[in-house]
This record gives sequence, structure tokens and C-alpha cells, in this order.
Amino acid sequence: MRIALCCDANTQAVEQILKERGEVDVFQNEKKGQSAGQKLSGYLSCGGHCDLAVVSLDSAAGIHNCRYIKEHQRNLPVLWISEDKGLWPESRRIGVEEFLVKPVPDGMLRKIINHMLEGVKYYADMSVR
Repeated sequence: MRIALCCDANTQAVEQILKERGEVDVFQNEKKGQSAGQKLSGYLSCGGHCDLAVVSLDSAAGIHNCRYIKEHQRNLPVLWISEDKGLWPESRRIGVEEFLVKPVPDGMLRKIINHMLEGVKYYADMSVR
């Protein structure tokens, strides 16, 4: 499984947990220039692949990146991790599959990641039949 992590520079713990389940491609948000979501969408448009996008960004940066990913890669499952629990309604409007509030216990993050990747595997298996 390939997982895209859209983040700022401070997400080593999340990245380590994701590496337990597959290869992780990190797309860092830039203050000036492309957002992590734009980088991910560009990568996918050029033939790259990932099974899950994890956005570990707060406030406007998180909203912007999740929205950009869902507008350009509608079928890609997205997990958004943010410090602001008040953004949960916005995550639903955008179409994010899962929303977690920091700090996320490692066990909970593993459980959600496993659940989301099992869903990806299930639908991939069904399309082969």
C-alpha cells in the first residue's frame, strides 16, 4: 500500500505509524509556493499512485489541502488530522472520510489507518472479479 502524507515539517510520529502499513510519500506544505495537496495531485496526475492521503495540517492549511485533494482526486480516501475539533463539520462538507483531533493516541491512529486501508483493499479486490 502507498500512503501520501500531506504535512508541515513536524509529523515524524505520524509518518512512523504510516510506514508500518506501507510506503509513505511525504508532500510538505510550503508557506510560499505549492501546497502539499497541489503537489500530491500533480504527482497523481503524472501517473503516481497512492491508496490513502493523510493530511496532518491545522486550520486554513488543512481545509485548503483537503478541499484541493477532494476536488482533484475525488475517489482518494482522505484522513485529516487537525488540532481544531471545530473543523469537523467542514471536513464533512469537503468529503473527507475520517477526521481526528490532535493529539491522536498511536493505537487509535493505527486502528483508523488499518480500517481505511482495508476498505481500499476490499474495493480493489472487488474490481478484479
